[in-house]
Amino acid sequence: MHEQHHFDITRISAEKFENELTRVHFTKDNYNALLTSIFDKVYDENMKIQDAYDNETQHSLDVSRQNEWNNKIAAQILSLKESLVSKK
Repeated sequence: MHEQHHFDITRISAEKFENELTRVHFTKDNYNALLTSIFDKVYDENMKIQDAYDNETQHSLDVSRQNEWNNKIAAQILSLKESLVSKK
């Protein structure tokens, strides 16, 4: 479960990346700079969350904190699924 949540966190970040891309106005002049900036921002956020997840759960050894993260990630995945369904 712990390792699966690393994938879940990355999936949540991928959705953030996609959402960020839909909010900006790309031109041929700003495309590379904006895309790189957005990617770097979301990637850095993802890495911070991944590190916090491992540190706070002590790589799943802290059962109480792991359960808190399990609930937090499950709620975010549910919200993501609901968001994707509403986009259809």
